[in-house]
Amino acid sequence: MVTRESTQVIDPEFAFYGPMGFDIGAFLGNLILAYFSQDGHADQANDQKAYKEWILKTIEDTWNLFHHKFTALWDEHRHGAGEAYLPAIYNNPEVQLLVQKKYMTDLFHVSLGFGAAKMISLVPTMF
Repeated sequence: MVTRESTQVIDPEFAFYGPMGFDIGAFLGNLILAYFSQDGHADQANDQKAYKEWILKTIEDTWNLFHHKFTALWDEHRHGAGEAYLPAIYNNPEVQLLVQKKYMTDLFHVSLGFGAAKMISLVPTMF
């Protein structure tokens, strides 16, 4: 739970260290749940439309910012140790771009899968 003044963490037993797509997906899944829950918070004075649009924009901005920063760091550190790809791909900008595009597309799909799993695990607690 986050406000401008504080951050509170609950359920630390659910802390998890795993695939990158898990964290991204969990965050996106929570935003998607928040989006769909807004109709239940609407009333005659506030249809929650603006807030729903903000949530959708936040989902888009989150992925786009992550994508941009991740690939920028990948480019910056392409000659570092521990790379998952053969050094030859970094000598050819076109191949490197194709590899990055495939990796990021796959990561997005994995993130959506983890997000869906997160949403499914939270739904029973809502009722």
